[in-house]
Parts: sequence; C-alpha cells; structure tokens
Amino acid sequence: MFPDGTPLDHGEVIFESSVLIARGAIQRDGTYRVQSGELKGLPVGTYNVSVGGFQDTVVESFAPDGSPTGVRIIPAVIPVAKKFLSGGTSDLVCEVKGRTTFDITVEPPK
Repeated sequence: MFPDGTPLDHGEVIFESSVLIARGAIQRDGTYRVQSGELKGLPVGTYNVSVGGFQDTVVESFAPDGSPTGVRIIPAVIPVAKKFLSGGTSDLVCEVKGRTTFDITVEPPK
C-alpha cells in the first residue's frame, strides 16, 4: 500500500533470504500470499523484501490479410519508487517467527 492507504493493485512481492526466494502476486485489493515452489508461506527466518513484476507489454500489429506488420513494446509503468525494486535497497525486512502478516508500505516514484 501507499502511505495514504491506497493499495498497490498489481505486481509481485519478493521475499529473499540466504537460502530461499518466495514470491506472491499482488491482488487488486493489495493483498498477497507468497510461496516458493510447492512451499506455501515462509519458514522462520529474516527476509529482505522487494516489490516488482512490472513487465513491458508487447503488442503485435497485423495487416488486414493477417500478415504481421510489426511489434511494439510498451514500457511498464512502475508505480513504486525504484528503491523498492530490490531487496538490497528497499529497506524492507520481515522477520518470520511463525504465522506472520507483513503489511508493506511503498512510496510512489518521484
């Protein structure tokens, strides 16, 4: 979510430790659930947290006869400040001691 309480409604949250990376898709209401492979949730430990998953859109164009006329890439609009794209720069750390809910507040780009 943003500081004003507005939810971040797309992207993904990434939790990284020295032995595990877990990801969770951000839902339209701002919630997420992480997993790594078949492991749902996170084991006990400390994780650096980042927000990402903002992908460029590839658009193909076609002539009336169906033949391709070109490809255009629309760069992703990244709704968060760049520091949140990496666990090393986000300053977001989560310590999991059991069942944990971690609310993430991000800043918009400047």
